[in-house]
Amino acid sequence: SVRVRPLVPFKFIMQLDCETPVGKQFIKDQHDVESLIERRYNVTVKTKTNKIEKYDADIYRKDSLIGVCEIKTRPFWNRKDKTPFTLDLLKKNGYLITAEKLDILQTKSLNEGVISCVFVKIPHENTVASIKVTDEKGNFLINFKKRFSKTKYSSNDYKGDTLRENAFIKYDPKTFNTFKY
Repeated sequence: SVRVRPLVPFKFIMQLDCETPVGKQFIKDQHDVESLIERRYNVTVKTKTNKIEKYDADIYRKDSLIGVCEIKTRPFWNRKDKTPFTLDLLKKNGYLITAEKLDILQTKSLNEGVISCVFVKIPHENTVASIKVTDEKGNFLINFKKRFSKTKYSSNDYKGDTLRENAFIKYDPKTFNTFKY
């Protein structure tokens, strides 16, 4: 992918996103969502411990792996304009995620024989959206289109924008559920 970044000190470019103050807040939010998922669905969510893992967590019921997931927090629909991310905007416009994330979830689902999901924390509304991505056979349950578009490189705005293949998931009440926290 092509990256367009402002000039920043080298030490910041080489730092993993999860090690920055913003990244640490997103990791905290991820752990908060994991706890919410555990209580809501009576499961255990185990975070991947490798900092450069390709997906966020495994989901267990008792000792059996039942799912894999990606967990996101979306405070803003548009970070530059500080437009809050809301459930209404999600329903109207769908959800954008890096396309590779869906491919990774599908592969894990297929290889492990488990479902895959994306959980999106919507802090302005104290809501979590749950998107069931694949069934146990790795079949996609969501309606989405892939295309290259410019998005933020990471949660750290100073790293600038990047052009990458993103997936645009259409809202569907059959695969999207929400719960308050």
